[in-house]
Amino acid sequence: AVHAATMAGLAAGADLETALRTAGLVGPDGLTEAELAAALDPANALGAATAFVDRTLRRAGTRG
Repeated sequence: AVHAATMAGLAAGADLETALRTAGLVGPDGLTEAELAAALDPANALGAATAFVDRTLRRAGTRG
């Protein structure tokens, strides 16, 4: 559902928050306002990039 909402949002030129809200993924049957805010807060993503790059390089066989 999130992927479909994201793709529809991209096609409509909407940001992710708007796309999720438009798809009905925020509210009584979806994310709470606090969950949405946490998911969209860039501070919660800090530090993950290094792990993603390392994992990708390991899979490619270029880093031990």
